Amino acid sequence: MSLLRMRASAAFAAMAHAERWADAGRRPFTTPLTDRAIALAKAIAVTGRVRTECLGAPLPPGARAVLCIPIGVTTRPQNHNRVVDEVATALGAMHASSIEVAGGCAVAAGMAALLDGWDMEGAVDLALFAARRGIPFGPRRSKVDVVAQIRRSIDEVDDAGGWSPIIADSIRNWGAGEGVAPLALALAYAHRGRVVDALAVAVREFGPGPIGMLAAALCAAYRPEEIPDAEAQSFETLAEPLLDIRFPGWSAN
Repeated sequence: MSLLRMRASAAFAAMAHAERWADAGRRPFTTPLTDRAIALAKAIAVTGRVRTECLGAPLPPGARAVLCIPIGVTTRPQNHNRVVDEVATALGAMHASSIEVAGGCAVAAGMAALLDGWDMEGAVDLALFAARRGIPFGPRRSKVDVVAQIRRSIDEVDDAGGWSPIIADSIRNWGAGEGVAPLALALAYAHRGRVVDALAVAVREFGPGPIGMLAAALCAAYRPEEIPDAEAQSFETLAEPLLDIRFPGWSAN
């Protein structure tokens, strides 16, 4: 398996299995939220882009951010215009706030960078750039400066030498669902690919749900060897057509 295919397949496996791993195997193989992200990935593989008619019923705030994982898989990090366009289409159709759209752009851009082998610092820098680009694409429902808050969270990780509950405390009072993507990005940055450790913190502090799913996917893209081969390989057929969009003709080489 090529390293790119391994990263993408591991990211999908981590997203799909996040809640089961976090709960010692007692949860189902997938959740409705996982199914929605996988359904969008399959639709993008057919259409080449996000189409509003493929999105299904609106997801609640916060949960929408998982739709940004397949968007990141289809996009090179240099193509940040596509990141913003695709996220704005997907989340805008669900009436997401500007902060949610910006956070979704951050997740998709971070995923795009990590799949290309960028280090975590570079992926965060690109995520911040994409987040700022995404702010105009949604109604402003609060005065939170999402880019500054993400930057502050990353700085707090650096200052603490890892995850700190202070990071969560600074974001908990945002509008409904608006802190999901920034928290997931900070968790992934703090744990540097340690998927199970990131999940343990996510479940302990926020409960099972999209924060852990996003953090796990980003961690797995950074360190795919953390995911059992058999579980990653089961998502190869999902990842490959998306990588063909990222690199036209990729699978033929």
